Amino acid sequence: MNFKTRISFSYSLSMLLFMSAFNLGACAQLKRGTETDDASKAKSISQVPASSEPEPVIPSEPVGIKKGDILLAYPRGENNNKIDAPATFLIGSVTAGKKLLLDGQEVKTNAQGYFAQVVKLAFGKNDFNLHVDGQGASDGLKVTVERPAPPPVLSTNSFNILPESLSPKEDIGVTAGDIIQIAARATPGCIVTAKFGGHTVALKPAVQKRKDGKTTVNLGLATTFGVTFQRSPSALKDLYLGFYKVAPNDNFQNANVIFTLQKSAAKGAQSIQAKAEGKVSVVQQPILLSTAHKDTIVRLGPGQARTTPLPEGVRLMADGYLGQWWRLDLAPGRHVWIAKEDMVADEEINNVPLSKVSTVNLETDSYGARVVVPLNQKLPYQIEQDLSGGKLSLHIFGITSDTDFVTSDQKPSDSACAKLIDYVTWRQKSDRHYELVTQLKSKDQWGFYADYEENSLVLHIKTPPPIDVESGTLKGLTICVDPGHGGKEPGAIACSGVKEATLNYALGKQFQNALEALGAKVIMTRTAEQYAGLQERVDTAIASKADMLISVHNNSLPDGRDPWKEHGSSSYWYHTQSMGLANLARERLVKDGGLKDFGTRYQNLALCRPSNMLACLVEVGFVINPDELSALQDPKFQETVGKSLAESVKTFLYQKLGGLQNNQPSPAANQ
Repeated sequence: MNFKTRISFSYSLSMLLFMSAFNLGACAQLKRGTETDDASKAKSISQVPASSEPEPVIPSEPVGIKKGDILLAYPRGENNNKIDAPATFLIGSVTAGKKLLLDGQEVKTNAQGYFAQVVKLAFGKNDFNLHVDGQGASDGLKVTVERPAPPPVLSTNSFNILPESLSPKEDIGVTAGDIIQIAARATPGCIVTAKFGGHTVALKPAVQKRKDGKTTVNLGLATTFGVTFQRSPSALKDLYLGFYKVAPNDNFQNANVIFTLQKSAAKGAQSIQAKAEGKVSVVQQPILLSTAHKDTIVRLGPGQARTTPLPEGVRLMADGYLGQWWRLDLAPGRHVWIAKEDMVADEEINNVPLSKVSTVNLETDSYGARVVVPLNQKLPYQIEQDLSGGKLSLHIFGITSDTDFVTSDQKPSDSACAKLIDYVTWRQKSDRHYELVTQLKSKDQWGFYADYEENSLVLHIKTPPPIDVESGTLKGLTICVDPGHGGKEPGAIACSGVKEATLNYALGKQFQNALEALGAKVIMTRTAEQYAGLQERVDTAIASKADMLISVHNNSLPDGRDPWKEHGSSSYWYHTQSMGLANLARERLVKDGGLKDFGTRYQNLALCRPSNMLACLVEVGFVINPDELSALQDPKFQETVGKSLAESVKTFLYQKLGGLQNNQPSPAANQ
């Protein structure tokens, strides 16, 4: 990813193991869909081997349970609904004009009979009965929701170690200086030790409250959909923690971690042992690896935040691992993590991933400007975007500078380089860390990406869309419109039983119509009932050389939230270059559509991540809010949304490119 501010890329094994040790329960389930799903690898859908599992059935509308006058869209099963949250909601519809009762109490419905009733969940089974007033309760719709109870805290009267709590849970590879966090849940008031590799570590109770009762360390927090909540108790009386810092002379391999629980001498000499699933090994020498495919996902920790993806064949050194993740050494104190399945061993190449930079070449192509860095092999890099400073920073690792020359473009007077780039500077930030800064002539940025041509690293910088602002149209603009979900991925289910995918497509088509009326070329990522994978959609936008990618969705909430209180129009961005477009799209939706303002946010979404063009995602409204759903299903409202989004695109471009400063809508907006 690209950052507004600099951050550290190193990630401690101790933190990873610590969080793994305290992973006591699941977060509330997010029902919005799979837009953050990392199952979408850098490969396109056509490259993924066929699964032996049957394809999911495309649900027919209305989706849900129907009984008499009542349709229950969520939860979708009458029994065996397992929801790990303190509350959920019953979403559905009743025949308009009928009074709906939940366990004898009236349920709020709108004019169309849509409802969203929040209900609290106790641990264990919760039974609910929906029925129409005037009809017997036995004729209604019964639904059972089970809330899993957390594992109970061990009492002082027990004498036990919980095997599933022992950490490390996965095999880990460490180097000198790493801190290994060890954890166990066992009977309180006892003595707990852990032995591995010839070392004995004493564990202590996890003290999380001071004498005054204030919490100093809260290990039970979790975050879902931008809201932090208490997933499990902040202080567990049966949790023991310890750590060990790996010494330079350590050389243990596949060492088991054996835990011993002992009663104090006053209580007798009884003791029991248990073994953690994960084994510990010292990585004595770095392991040479290469990325296995294009757009390899790179993270700051196993399964954690992303950073700039890498192309195939980039060479790295691993100095540690955790389960199915390699820890890659970029430079002193700077690491990233890549899944083992995305790396291959460099068994035939034994030279270290190091190079020097002697020259930097500035060039022009059909995309825009090119900053070319010749290297002797493919090395890892990060890209950092700074809009306020009007620059792109390329961090290349494994580099020692010998930079003496920066060449200019062959046609400086009218080339993309001359129009986009002011100058280029470099510095050696630390050992093996080279920073190349491209200072741009404008603070507006329209797209960028990096790749390798042979062993030359190329930073591509996009030219602005070729819009003629005097024409009052969007002629020259290529925009990719992505109606979210589709086919076997229905998205969220509305109160009416309509799939989010259906509404997304209807809105996307209206957006397409409005853009084409303004003269733009539009590429759609799917047809009405077509399934398209996330990376497939991104590939469509890149292949079409789109200037913009806008994904159209509708929203939902995770369990434990209230659809009557949280709703409205919102938008999302990932790269800072797209923040202004996302803001304007949301502002225009709120103004023209009349829904509540739900804000613009940064979010790690697949359709926002491509940096090649401006990319954002809009959530027009909430399909689980009865009143917003009524609007979303109205063809006139859908047309308004399409024109509103098209006008936001035009206003954004004309403001940036010096056109209509008064932001008046074009004639097409009122047709």
